[in-house]
Amino acid sequence: MRMLYLAVKNRDAESTRRILNDRGYINADVLIEKEGRKVLLPLIWEDKSLVEQGVADLGELTVREGRTKFRPPRSYKDVVDVPRELKDLLPSSFDIIGDVCILKLPDGLADYGDDIAQALTLVNKNIKHVALDRGVIGEYRLRDMEVLLGGPDLETVHIENNIRLKLDPSKVYFSPRLSTERQRIASLTQDERVLDMFCGVGPFALTIARHGRAREIVGIDLNPECIRYMEMNISLNSLEDRVSCYLGDSRDVAPTLGPFDRVVMNLPHSSLDFLEIALNCIERGRIHLYIISETAGVQDTLRMIDDTMINNDRVYSLEGVREVHQYSPDSYMVSLDLHVH
Repeated sequence: MRMLYLAVKNRDAESTRRILNDRGYINADVLIEKEGRKVLLPLIWEDKSLVEQGVADLGELTVREGRTKFRPPRSYKDVVDVPRELKDLLPSSFDIIGDVCILKLPDGLADYGDDIAQALTLVNKNIKHVALDRGVIGEYRLRDMEVLLGGPDLETVHIENNIRLKLDPSKVYFSPRLSTERQRIASLTQDERVLDMFCGVGPFALTIARHGRAREIVGIDLNPECIRYMEMNISLNSLEDRVSCYLGDSRDVAPTLGPFDRVVMNLPHSSLDFLEIALNCIERGRIHLYIISETAGVQDTLRMIDDTMINNDRVYSLEGVREVHQYSPDSYMVSLDLHVH
């Protein structure tokens, strides 16, 4: 492409570039070139005669073949090959776990999964696998996934809060969207025993061990793959002296391990079903209970908590309610911080 340049001596190049930039003449989309002892500064060229009047005293105008700068796309939406009328359906958020990208697609984009996967890896070179999330299924609440790009082996290492988590998101459930929440809980811990009733691969337990003050953290999970990976992650982060984990149902295992000073209950679809178990594991302390709820639905949850406390002859105060993240268009993941007296 033919471009207009101002040729100046090497020693004058930077000062001249600044002057041209201040006057609005520099073409920022074109590369600056060198030719012998001169530097060629690219100019915005709409009317050559007007440009000549503005820069004639600064150097010599010349026309050359120009090279435009490479500007990487800001979003995969800029490069994905889907019909224009479907652009508004493209998801704006997705989960990146290590080098695995997991996304959900509306029905209108069902035939374009491969194109979307290619675009995601083009923009983010750290993504090696792209998988379609079809929802959570089964006793272990795993994502039903279809791999769109990359091999079937999705094992990866995810880094957050200065800890490393090895996992396979097709075999265990893990959400990177709780990173800030895990750090928050860690910051609250004192010299205490902490129970993570549904520990997964250990993100809460290990974050608490790394950044909190708890003297011991115990995790329980029903999924054997979660415990297998958590044992790896305890070793991977050199936290064997403060973290341990057990395979089994928290209803059976938790009462044998108490008492505890703090309990984390991250099973948002059914954590209320385990509240009585948590109360049996704690004399006085805190419970962090997570639920999926519409904003208005928190009041119903609080009534259920009140009933459980009364039935167990316990007294508590509500220290905080916060929306952790949006779960669906009309619901949120909510944390409730309970102080059991």
